Amino acid sequence: MSKALLVVVTVLTLFQLSTAAVPSTLKTVYSLNRGSANTLIAAAIVKATNISKNVCVAVADAEGVLLAFQRMDNASISGVDFAIGKAFTSVARNANTTTVSAASVPGGITYGLFAVAGGKYVSFDGGVPIYSMGNQLVGAIGVSGGKDLDDVICTAAIKALALPA
Repeated sequence: MSKALLVVVTVLTLFQLSTAAVPSTLKTVYSLNRGSANTLIAAAIVKATNISKNVCVAVADAEGVLLAFQRMDNASISGVDFAIGKAFTSVARNANTTTVSAASVPGGITYGLFAVAGGKYVSFDGGVPIYSMGNQLVGAIGVSGGKDLDDVICTAAIKALALPA
């Protein structure tokens, strides 16, 4: 047997041995893409329009990176940063920003977090995490401008996406 063939057979044998153990360590990872982000934004805007609110909508992936954003006509300019921050905060804390808000008061578990994160964290209602199969965090949606209805708009958008449970 030639030396080159022996090396190939050895490498293939090692590869087969190493891949036999791999499936138990791999997992299926779901993620949002631009299409799903745009679906979320469209659904949020439909809901906001139906309840007469002008909002800003942001969608972040599982790492908190902005995937898509839209500002409705006449939505507040401050809502731009708030919507993006709500989506980021929801991913970073793996929680609805309503929960984060309650914990950010003096003495709360996340008090002070907002001062050290370069202004990225937002502790207002309107940031909701998005989960897929196996309760896997795949991203978050942030809505600003709907006042006390931001969470309602987020939830309607997530339902419209119809992710598998």
